[in-house]
Amino acid sequence: MANLTSPRKLRIACVLDQQVGLKSHALNLMQGLSEHPKVDATLIPVEYGGGDHWLFRVPGLPNGIAGTLCARSEIECGVAALGDIDAILWGSWAAKSLPHIVERYPAFFVMDMTPNQMADMGEPYGYTKARSGRFAAWKRRATERIYRHGTAFFPWSDWVGESLHHDWDVPMDIIHTIPPGVDTHRFHPRHTAEASVNLSAPVEVLFVGGDFERKGGPGLLAWAERHLSDVHLTVVTRDEIRNLPSNVTVRRGIGPNSPELIALYQNSHIFALPTVGDCYSMVAMEAMACGVPVVISDIGGIGDIIADGQTGYLCKPGDTAAFAAKLDTLVADINLRNNMAATARIRATEAFDASNCAHRLGNIIAECLSTRSPELRVA
Repeated sequence: MANLTSPRKLRIACVLDQQVGLKSHALNLMQGLSEHPKVDATLIPVEYGGGDHWLFRVPGLPNGIAGTLCARSEIECGVAALGDIDAILWGSWAAKSLPHIVERYPAFFVMDMTPNQMADMGEPYGYTKARSGRFAAWKRRATERIYRHGTAFFPWSDWVGESLHHDWDVPMDIIHTIPPGVDTHRFHPRHTAEASVNLSAPVEVLFVGGDFERKGGPGLLAWAERHLSDVHLTVVTRDEIRNLPSNVTVRRGIGPNSPELIALYQNSHIFALPTVGDCYSMVAMEAMACGVPVVISDIGGIGDIIADGQTGYLCKPGDTAAFAAKLDTLVADINLRNNMAATARIRATEAFDASNCAHRLGNIIAECLSTRSPELRVA
């Protein structure tokens, strides 16, 4: 009888940006891949110097270029430190500045938006047309070059997948839409039904957004001020906010996946995010996993997350009247909130469990590499 031996695990470097929501994605992805039977994944965090590198103090050097130079160094040092690897999973905007590394190994790309989508949506991010156009031709050529080398692409949403195919000529058969996911074991509902709490207490509404302006925070404050007696709004952000209504509490310094953040979700009845600039929403998935209905702008790939009218409501970006009306509907109807909460939890566990999403991604990487390298298969 033939002696069957298991192949060694595939050594994968995961080059992942660490800004806010992307950090949550990196945490969840690395945790999920750590449990994969065929993949040995190592994180190379890309922090763009953290904003305090000496390059940011060089006179005349734009911050964007300084950040890219820092990212290049972080990635080059990280890849060199790992030695022999089988592939790189790229989740960093800095990849296009390192084609010599991208082309050295099988390349897999995970992304929340494509470069042209970033340019189209860039204004709320401070990514102006002038800035995006300064090196537009070079960026286009550099991105096309690394995408041609891609073995497989993992867009978070169909919105991104369609752009990869139509705008960048990426073949559909190597595009696999996989959401970033949420840890549904860590993010879960409280074990106390809403019906058992004080029904005369204010309805708890939660907003989570590091960039308060871009996430539509000012409009939500105006809505809360019209509900001083029946609503309490908690705002989680990194920004300072002044002139708050009396029924608004601001929480700063709360990290991703932290017990403090999870407790805020669990204590909430509605999650609200009237964002005017977003490609996806990790926080919407976190709220759903905690059994909280979501009212959110229908922008970017967010429509993939919310089942409109079942797990929450999707609203046109910038339509403050429609957004307020949906919030008013949920505030007034406890049974509707409870029904949506239960459906939201089910959808989160079935479609957005981070471990399952990471396992799917790992399976595709392993299959692609075993096809390219027969020695990695079972003997």
